Amino acid sequence: MMPGVGIFGTGKVIYALVPMLRKQGFEVKAIWGRTAEESQSASKALGIPFWTAKMDEIVLHKEVNVIFVVCPPQYQSQILIKALGIGKHVVCNPPGGLVQADVVKTVQASQYYPTLITVMSYGLRLLPVFGVTKQLIQGGFCGQVQLCDVRVDTGPVHADTYDWTCDGAMGGGVLSCIGAHVVDAVLFLTGQEPHLVNGLLKYLDNAVMNGFRRVNSDTFCSFQMELTGNVSVNATLGVRSTRKTDFNLELFVSGTRGALKIRDSELYGKKWDSDEEELLFSDDGSVPANVDEPWPILRGLLKLVESLRAAFVGAEEGNIKWNKDAIAGAASFEDGQHVVAVMEAIKRSSMNKQWTPVYFLKEPDEPELSKADGHPAPFYVSL
Repeated sequence: MMPGVGIFGTGKVIYALVPMLRKQGFEVKAIWGRTAEESQSASKALGIPFWTAKMDEIVLHKEVNVIFVVCPPQYQSQILIKALGIGKHVVCNPPGGLVQADVVKTVQASQYYPTLITVMSYGLRLLPVFGVTKQLIQGGFCGQVQLCDVRVDTGPVHADTYDWTCDGAMGGGVLSCIGAHVVDAVLFLTGQEPHLVNGLLKYLDNAVMNGFRRVNSDTFCSFQMELTGNVSVNATLGVRSTRKTDFNLELFVSGTRGALKIRDSELYGKKWDSDEEELLFSDDGSVPANVDEPWPILRGLLKLVESLRAAFVGAEEGNIKWNKDAIAGAASFEDGQHVVAVMEAIKRSSMNKQWTPVYFLKEPDEPELSKADGHPAPFYVSL
């Protein structure tokens, strides 16, 4: 029997998540929203028996064993720490906290409770095409990796009505909502650590919502990143459509022996001693059609839910709490901290107009110093 699930958040993604969970045998027992109205409405629409606007009531719910955190970033860290302290398994939507100091607290909590599931729902790394690409890179198809070039064209990443997704300081914008998945995917494929970035963020929309509130979350992001092992990364992310489901991805990995190119869900390869590009893999998996979210993120979320089911099914068969191998490919909280550190460095670089070190906090109260200028650097800048 699958464990009961509690959900924090009432955004559009839950209308895809809840059916996914039920299809895999999970029972969704409770849901939390920022207001009683939000949580009650989502509960009624999805047939969830218990709703509340109080965090502790979900965390302490006796029938809830797994918690999905898909709420705004400002609430994520405190929910994760509470849930782990009570002994609940947790799955968190990126980024895991509003700033890196918050994320470090969740990393420490996950290390303190190693018997609990603690994963980030970074979707791209879980797609079959990325798994095959990583295997080929590790198998030497590209030789020594030298360059990774990424381009993403997407639809609007902010909500139709004003909320946190419209504000870059609250975790909105194409960098936070889409770029985080791209950064994680690049680090996953290359297996390298980031140490320098040069970034540019632009706010090109400037739409006004609710009569007076202006959208100031970035709609264009370009960054270069230097990884250990002398790997260079170039990425361009932009909102180029009015439909939220639109998403086009191209990722190119080049090395000393050949190159691999991901185009959406297809993988092409070319050896430098050959003139022809070959189709190596194609994935035609489906996703819910009634949810306004980019298809790769939804498909990755589905893969994560399937992995969770395998983890608990394996546990039943082996008489253990859960099978770690089933979710070994999912992003850890440490992986999440790496992504947040990169995003913060990109924002500082965009403000300072220069290459900026990626700084990893070891303690939540550790002051983050920009090695470029020697004084504490702000985390978020709204232009």
